[in-house]
Amino acid sequence: MTVLPGIWQPDLSNPADMIRCTMPTKDGSNQKPGVHDDATSPEGGAARSGSGLLASLGETRASTEFYSPMPEGYRQGRHKYVVVLGTVMSGLGKGIFASSVAKMLKDKGLTVAPIKMEGYLNIDSGTLNPYRHGEVFVLDDGTECDMDLGTYERLLDQDLTTHNFTTSGRIYSDILDRERHGVYLGRDVQMIPHVTGEVKRRLRELAMRGDGTRPADVIFVEVGGTVGDYENGLYI
Repeated sequence: MTVLPGIWQPDLSNPADMIRCTMPTKDGSNQKPGVHDDATSPEGGAARSGSGLLASLGETRASTEFYSPMPEGYRQGRHKYVVVLGTVMSGLGKGIFASSVAKMLKDKGLTVAPIKMEGYLNIDSGTLNPYRHGEVFVLDDGTECDMDLGTYERLLDQDLTTHNFTTSGRIYSDILDRERHGVYLGRDVQMIPHVTGEVKRRLRELAMRGDGTRPADVIFVEVGGTVGDYENGLYI
């Protein structure tokens, strides 16, 4: 190792030197030769040592990922979420149960907004075999979706839109379309944070939209299928 005069050189045989590093001075200027902060010393600060140092280096921000799952104007804690999941068998009546509970809350004066999230890769339910999946329900805006949306509309007496229905295929399609248009500015698009963040973003946007007139107090999230379906992992 070349030794430069006037500049501190780490002793690689000394474990204490392995965690020492050269950092900017407190005023933000560059280090002078031979001046350094020790990550274990008070001058280095707690954020520069141990888990604090690792946390500061591993922190992911929306500014670095060029994507935020938090819609503009969303207030954390303003909305409540009720998630309805199936057990080991599908078709047991999750939609009827969720819409019935939502109806009771609506009768108490709360604004409710349901959403059905499907794990399959189809963009919508329009091309599904009705003998396998059931009748296709068409919303006022033309969205072809699961028949549970019809149950929600009848029991809640409110018109639903494409915001109240999504599939894994639609989520992936939207993400890949953004990637092709350079929205992520060269970042590697991954399951976390982009896909899982997209799920959160859709739920939060629905919460802000509510029933179309007021933000929702309670959002009912029905996940199609069962908790054992691998394709539902990104929702759960």
